[in-house]
Amino acid sequence: VDSSGRLGWVKKSKKAILKWMKKAADTAPVVQRERLFPGHVYGTWLNHKDWDALDKMGNKDTVAYVSKVFRPKNATMFIVGNINAEDAVKAATTYMGGWEGYGKEPAGWTAPKREYPAPPPPPARQIILFNKDNASQTEVSYQCQLAPINEENEWSAAIMSDVISDALWLALREQTGASYGAYPYTQYLPGGVGIFGQAVSVQNDSTGFAVKTFIEQGEKAKAMKLDDRIVATQKFNNAQAYVLGQSSASKMFSRLVGTRNRGWSFDNYGKIASRIAKVSQKDFPALLERCVGHEVITAVGPLAIIKPQFEKLGMAVEVFDVDTYRKTYRETMGLKAEKEEKKKDEKKK
Repeated sequence: VDSSGRLGWVKKSKKAILKWMKKAADTAPVVQRERLFPGHVYGTWLNHKDWDALDKMGNKDTVAYVSKVFRPKNATMFIVGNINAEDAVKAATTYMGGWEGYGKEPAGWTAPKREYPAPPPPPARQIILFNKDNASQTEVSYQCQLAPINEENEWSAAIMSDVISDALWLALREQTGASYGAYPYTQYLPGGVGIFGQAVSVQNDSTGFAVKTFIEQGEKAKAMKLDDRIVATQKFNNAQAYVLGQSSASKMFSRLVGTRNRGWSFDNYGKIASRIAKVSQKDFPALLERCVGHEVITAVGPLAIIKPQFEKLGMAVEVFDVDTYRKTYRETMGLKAEKEEKKKDEKKK
């Protein structure tokens, strides 16, 4: 353990904050996550004060922490490959059996618990516009909270996302040519927290249409009004693609570790086929209970072009001031105003 490089790391990390805060495209996803998980660990990030606190940690603190985590009773060994199981166990025992952990075991040590705070109540629907002049396309991002993701419903979420993908391709690519394609996705965070998202780079004059399409697809999924034929097709596609995740040792290793990190059972593998087969649109409303009407949508593009579109559609929007956001942050962190910093940089030149 060596924390001697922390000074440069801390300094670089604090500079990076002020750098992304100057760009609308970089600020938008941060604000989106803040709004999606207000006051929650998933909606926060390390600020200057956090980095200053970390800067005070030394080797003694680091060693104490690592000693609590890196212990045999808190470890899982994965051996993946075309090998004999008995030989693998023998080799693991021979070469790793004597490992006692990092440093001296702390008094009264117990394995750390995997506990995560429950997600906060979802916010009301928000459409947030960020100005980016001279952009040829607008970046639109839609995110919402899904129901907690577990072994039982993970395939319902994945297949729902794939069905919506087909609908978005039809609406935003084939029918209008407004984009090269939109991309739905599901994301699983520790603790069972799920996110459903949709993203697209769209022609500036089609921004309002893209947002309206995203919202409508979520509403159709919750109302079970998607195409059952596409649901069946995507069930087949997911079943067919699943085996690719074990087509090499490295992929199988990732699959095993991912299952372990989610706190799921390895017995889950024997139930995949039946769970995919059982997926139907009846599963979607429960998944989207925290989503529809509670989406956080951001659009980064020329404000003069994109804002009037929402006014015509009768959709309420918030115009986000990146400069004010950055200024407020600097004041909260006790940092000098940007003008003073600029003069200081000019003197150096």
